[in-house]
Amino acid sequence: MKNFDFACYFETADDGTVLIKCRDLPQLLSWPADGQPEEVWARYAVEECIAFMLEKGLKVPFASAPLEGEYVVKLAPELVTKIEKSNKALEE
Repeated sequence: MKNFDFACYFETADDGTVLIKCRDLPQLLSWPADGQPEEVWARYAVEECIAFMLEKGLKVPFASAPLEGEYVVKLAPELVTKIEKSNKALEE
């Protein structure tokens, strides 16, 4: 089933910083700030990446199935509706 539930994974950099990445949104690269848990920051990063894509008129891809160990960010229904409308407009 096609959806916009994006799977993120966490990678530790050489300096110990936990990086947040998403296979379906390759431009997304973030890291937790202010002691926030990685999962909280992953949601923020995905939402901000999508907001940027919508603002720039870019099509938001469907999410692929999560791999073992990935954290899935389930978007709010309102944001999913906004993505669907934007993607449809871009196809016309």
